[in-house]
Amino acid sequence: MAVYARRLKKGLRYWFKFQLAGESHFSPAEYLTAKDCKIAEATKIKALAEEARNPRPVIKEHTIFELMESRLTEVERKRKSSEYYRQNQRCYRKFLEFLVAQLFGKGANYDEHKSLIPVSQVTKRLINDFLLGQSGEYEGSGYTNSIPNQELRLIRALFGHGEKFFDLERNPTKGLELFPVDKQLKRIPTCKEIHLVMDECNEKQVVLIDFLLETGARINEALRVRGKDLGEGFVTLYTRKNRRGELTPRKVPLRKDFFQGLTFRPEDRIFPAWGESADWRPHFLGRIVKRLRQEPWNFHHCRHYFASRLCMERTPLTVIQSYLGHSTAEMTSHYLQSLNIWIGV
Repeated sequence: MAVYARRLKKGLRYWFKFQLAGESHFSPAEYLTAKDCKIAEATKIKALAEEARNPRPVIKEHTIFELMESRLTEVERKRKSSEYYRQNQRCYRKFLEFLVAQLFGKGANYDEHKSLIPVSQVTKRLINDFLLGQSGEYEGSGYTNSIPNQELRLIRALFGHGEKFFDLERNPTKGLELFPVDKQLKRIPTCKEIHLVMDECNEKQVVLIDFLLETGARINEALRVRGKDLGEGFVTLYTRKNRRGELTPRKVPLRKDFFQGLTFRPEDRIFPAWGESADWRPHFLGRIVKRLRQEPWNFHHCRHYFASRLCMERTPLTVIQSYLGHSTAEMTSHYLQSLNIWIGV
């Protein structure tokens, strides 16, 4: 049994830690004096002794460390991309370091305390303070609030996982809002830039870029296309309307015969050089754009080019909506405005 002092921003605070019946018990660093801390420790020991004499069913309270480990296992088993796994890992590590420093003091040993924090001690205020700190840190480095917003989404997913598999009765992320982010016009690569890039590509790479420019497909949609999806003058693309939804098909016309002289069996992938998984997606475009010293653009910018071309051809908004795979015409209208393109509905 021992009482410890920690110097926090709000001043000196005390906390206790002791072993009883082979289990560790501790308190947050919240007591103003060592005397108050000792009284609280004695009260806790007395309550535990009373529970030992009159045992009752006790539901084990899960720790935030357990919750994080379970969520990372789920991400791994669902075969999410390795980059998404690392994003979760980095976010949870930073958040856990913050919690240890807040609850046990800045000098507390991380490895010793990381598995001692019950989920019930993670409050909305603690999460908000963590995100505010991250926002200030990135703002000082010249970054936008997009990274703190990403971390909020990851922490939301963490507690959503807890509600689903750990029967958590409360979710402290509910009510927390995203930070404001200054929006900028989306970039549309010029024809000259596209041609310069394609001059640096091999035949397979040229076909992929050309396919994206002509169909407005997202890169994952293009890599998912198989022989059975190619029709006479059109291609069927598949996308998910939401993360847990089913694949939804849409037909987009093909103005070019990209695969003249080639035949595909129904299950053959038409871009077999790259995998469907995010870990095996092509990265050649970014390298070529950088080598040519162009303003950065990627595969998704081909979709911007496709939308702008349809507008210049005075294609009806509902048709553009269908080709882009948007749920509503309003979504398509906002999308075109972000490209600095205006079209009458």
